[in-house]
Amino acid sequence: MCDKASCHNKSDILGKSLVCDFVGGAVNHRLRFGGGRGQDLARAAGLKSGFNPHIIDATAGLGRDAFLLASLGAKVTLIERSPFMYDLLQEGMDRARETGGITASIIARMRLIKGDSISLLPGLSPEIVLVDPMHPVRQKSALVKVEMRQIREIVGVDEDQSDLMKVALATASTRVVLKWPAKAAPMAGLLPCSHQIIGKSTRYDVFMLPLKMTP
Repeated sequence: MCDKASCHNKSDILGKSLVCDFVGGAVNHRLRFGGGRGQDLARAAGLKSGFNPHIIDATAGLGRDAFLLASLGAKVTLIERSPFMYDLLQEGMDRARETGGITASIIARMRLIKGDSISLLPGLSPEIVLVDPMHPVRQKSALVKVEMRQIREIVGVDEDQSDLMKVALATASTRVVLKWPAKAAPMAGLLPCSHQIIGKSTRYDVFMLPLKMTP
């Protein structure tokens, strides 16, 4: 993990600074036109009319998935262990809070914690856990978005992603959702998921708890 100065330099690769923005751009478009609870992530998390669970986003990143879930009524605890990414998130949440209106009301349902989910999850008694680790590097690496390349430069590779999933599965009470590349092999070392929701580039492996052994 890089120090703050070197992280700042890495976040500026290709001449574009990494920013956490909950007010405009892609987040605003997704909020307005995303499709509500019919979206893949919302379905994977089990969001239904009248059901607003507490979800822990164990790998918060730029917080966009957490913001989407909070916009649909869920209470979301975000955990981020990279100090640099944590600061970006905190700054983005502060700006969104100051904006007021619907954006501030969504941020009010989000709580940010700095730390490692592997050690924190057991003490949080989570209901639902979302895990979105740094995914395997694509063969066509040039197609990876600049923003994702910046994040990878800052946080590195989540070599303990399997350990995180095992802790999530051991501590969540109802389900764990693994966000994973659509065509990637299942994460090694885990029991088969209960079901999958597959999009064009991303799939959600949903583990309903308690897991049942395959006959």
